[in-house]
Amino acid sequence: MDYHVQRTEDGETIGPQVILDKVLNALPDIVVITDGGIGTDSGPRIEFVNQAFGEFLGKHPQDIVGLPVSQFLKSYFGDATRTRFRTLITQGSPAQTRLVRTQDDGAKQYVEFHVVPILDPHGQLKHMIGVGRDVTQQCDALAKAVESEAYYRAIFDQSPHPVMIFSPAGEILSCNQAVLDRLGINMHELRKKSFAELVHPSDLQASFEHFKEAACGKTPAPLVARGRNRDGEYVEAAITDVPIVLDGKIVAVVAMMNDLTQLRRLEERLRLSANALANIAEAAVITTPDLSVISANRAFTSITGYMEAEFVGRSPLELWADDADQPSTEEVRLAIERDGYWQGETKNRRKSGETYPSLTAISAVRDQQDRITHFVGVFSDVSKFKAYEERLEHLAHHDSLTNLPNRAMFECHVNTAISRSKRNGKPFALMFLDLDQFKAVNDSLGHRAGDELLRSVAKRLSESLRGTDVVARLGGDEFGMLLGDLTSSTDAARVAEKVLTALSTPHLQPSYELFTSASVGLAIYPDDGEEPLTLLKNADAAMYLAKKEGRNTYRFFSADINAKAHEYLVLANNLRHALERNEFHLLFQPVVDLSTGRIIGAEALLRWTHPESGLVSPATFIPIAETTGLIGVIGEWVLYEACRQATQWQRLGHPPVRVAVNLSARQFREPGLVEKIEAVLAETGLAPQWLELEITETMMMENPERVKTILGELHARGISIAIDDFGTGYSSLSYLKAFPCDFVKIDRSFIDGVPKDQNDITITETVIGMAQRLGMRVIAEGIETSEQLEFLRRGGCEEGQGFLFSKPLPPGQIAKLLGQTHSLFPLTR
Repeated sequence: MDYHVQRTEDGETIGPQVILDKVLNALPDIVVITDGGIGTDSGPRIEFVNQAFGEFLGKHPQDIVGLPVSQFLKSYFGDATRTRFRTLITQGSPAQTRLVRTQDDGAKQYVEFHVVPILDPHGQLKHMIGVGRDVTQQCDALAKAVESEAYYRAIFDQSPHPVMIFSPAGEILSCNQAVLDRLGINMHELRKKSFAELVHPSDLQASFEHFKEAACGKTPAPLVARGRNRDGEYVEAAITDVPIVLDGKIVAVVAMMNDLTQLRRLEERLRLSANALANIAEAAVITTPDLSVISANRAFTSITGYMEAEFVGRSPLELWADDADQPSTEEVRLAIERDGYWQGETKNRRKSGETYPSLTAISAVRDQQDRITHFVGVFSDVSKFKAYEERLEHLAHHDSLTNLPNRAMFECHVNTAISRSKRNGKPFALMFLDLDQFKAVNDSLGHRAGDELLRSVAKRLSESLRGTDVVARLGGDEFGMLLGDLTSSTDAARVAEKVLTALSTPHLQPSYELFTSASVGLAIYPDDGEEPLTLLKNADAAMYLAKKEGRNTYRFFSADINAKAHEYLVLANNLRHALERNEFHLLFQPVVDLSTGRIIGAEALLRWTHPESGLVSPATFIPIAETTGLIGVIGEWVLYEACRQATQWQRLGHPPVRVAVNLSARQFREPGLVEKIEAVLAETGLAPQWLELEITETMMMENPERVKTILGELHARGISIAIDDFGTGYSSLSYLKAFPCDFVKIDRSFIDGVPKDQNDITITETVIGMAQRLGMRVIAEGIETSEQLEFLRRGGCEEGQGFLFSKPLPPGQIAKLLGQTHSLFPLTR
């Protein structure tokens, strides 16, 4: 792209700084650029002032551009300043001056100006660049300190410009702190320096002659020379040498230095900015006022497909595609006339005919008479950003695993459904679904298998609903469904049944099948809530009721659920204080040797007697203890009391029997379980072989490796391990084989059916035979009839417990049974 000087039809010159004014406007210092019209009647005119200058004067920059320098100075700074400034610029060399402006309220403003001429190759003045800094504060401080030598010295030392004082013979007498900072030395070291050590060798002669003039009483024009900095490098500075005369005698020469580095950097930035604009990633075009393209950069070709040469003379509006949302040319024109620029999104067309979204900005370039001389258009292809934005928008409202709407999006759908229901009067239902035992899948088969299961569930849920319904993943293994335009709650019940049926079919994976079920809660709008949060909360509560009542089912929300929730909170609070109030006690149910009828063990069973509510069922408070985390401390109490009681029986002279204690899943998750059990055995004095710990199959699956390690450590210490409720969980032979277990307890649900139910008979016989082959003893729970007893004895079951022998008893009654010598049941063959 060509950024050389351009001329209008009237011959006026448009400098590069007009196009690149944003670069100059970014500078904190005041910048003014004039043309070179020194010999004209009106003198040089102001071509450009930056935003900082406009803010200093309280004027818009466009109000200043175009004014003759003499008129500008007279208007804003007065005749004296105008005369001094004209003398400086006619010298044709770098100069420095201070402009003084009197404001309307009488206050004065001071600007320290550095003026640099810009010459053409023939040495003729082309432009003048002035860079200034508002030094009003410094000048005001100086005026207030004229009567104090200390203040003079402070200002001298704190001046940002280096100032040195020499004797007429060239010896360094003093300097301010700026000099020491620039050189990186102290005053003592400076006084050892010679004049020649501070100036570049090539500039030494000119600097010496300049100094001699001042030493002879003259004030020579500023000299541009190179001096050292603290890094030993040479930098350009404008040096002003001023003689100090006292009583008619020259006593010193003051050398004031102004760093020209910033001006040089400005020139370099102008050059680099022009080069950068030609090479930016956005397409850029420059047009005439009638929108005829005169120049375009390389990015224009890469984006549009047009070479610069084939588009010169054409209008950039040819690139705009026909689109209903396209901004009108009239809209763009009015914006440019009002603001000087327009920016917006357009739909553009490449040379190939392909359309793409573009971010476009058009700016007007004006001359001193405020006439538009050029337009600069910059645009970019934002199609990738649009696609990325749409992707981010999708991710913000959808679950990344299943691609279903997420919780935030689901709540938006609920709000929309409420609005629609208010209009058409039709109710809708919210369904909350939580997968049953999903954690066991993750822990046993890994998170990849769990993710595949969630994708499969999401697919089946989507297929089970109508196209107008919504299914979302709310987090983890929870899903939400919105069923709109219902005629009755029966419609929602049918969908719930359909969903449960869809999930019951095995989920096929490459190497295995996964089975899952779900607990579903439903809330109906408006009966169960008229606000989104109320509906969501109530559907969630109904889902937990379905889970509590056996899983793989659905429940509707009702007022009873809120009552049960309150009852739960009260019970949980009372449970927290039950241990400290000594409201717990243990019962023990005997475990009998089925071949002799003698007691060989006792299972410890926890009971809670509330002072007001009476006996609270374990089925009620144990789940609460698990959920609230109290099961850990309660479990430790049960373990200690059971071991203490077993030791007490032995001390009373009764034969030792195993005491069985159930361990919770939370106890297994807590660190130091083995050490806690060892401490209890040591404190109570119970030998390890008389302690039996019962765990469930589900607990073994939560973290198989950790559980295996802990059970191995316990077993190595002589403690017995029993698998409780065997047959109700996953009943995996691999777990029986891999884990160090001594006993298998057949769940009472299978014992209830023998010897009449063939399925229960088959399961029971299979478990007994399997356990015996693996070297484990079998304990049957819930034996209540002699027929069950005889069946188990014939089948080879070694131990049992149940009401046929004894109900759970207090420790004292167990002691009486231990003192008996006869069998607890008639021995028959």
